Amino acid sequence: MNKPALNLVVIRSKDLKVSRAFYEAIGLSFDEEQHHLGPIHLVEVLGEVVFEIYPWDGITQDDTPRLGFQVDSIINVIESLGESAKLIRAPGKVDGDTAPVTAVLEDPDGHKVDLTQRS
Repeated sequence: MNKPALNLVVIRSKDLKVSRAFYEAIGLSFDEEQHHLGPIHLVEVLGEVVFEIYPWDGITQDDTPRLGFQVDSIINVIESLGESAKLIRAPGKVDGDTAPVTAVLEDPDGHKVDLTQRS
């Protein structure tokens, strides 16, 4: 069995322009994206890792980082967690037949963790 691979890091920012300037000074180069009716956010792909910065209103939204991992079997992960597995989104395909199987769990501290199953 392969070790999980980090493939997603999501942070929130009170000021996207300031955060963009900060990370671009480090050497990143962002594209802007918007999913469905969601907010416009910044995206940079760093090798196998997608780094996203979403706007944060400072009040209503969770400001904790969101992580994503690529795993061999989402079902095996859920089974190994047993009753402590808190599913936010059950395993399934989000964008049609060619999309990978994904799921979202919540860790013991309330952080969302995206899982993507290796093909």
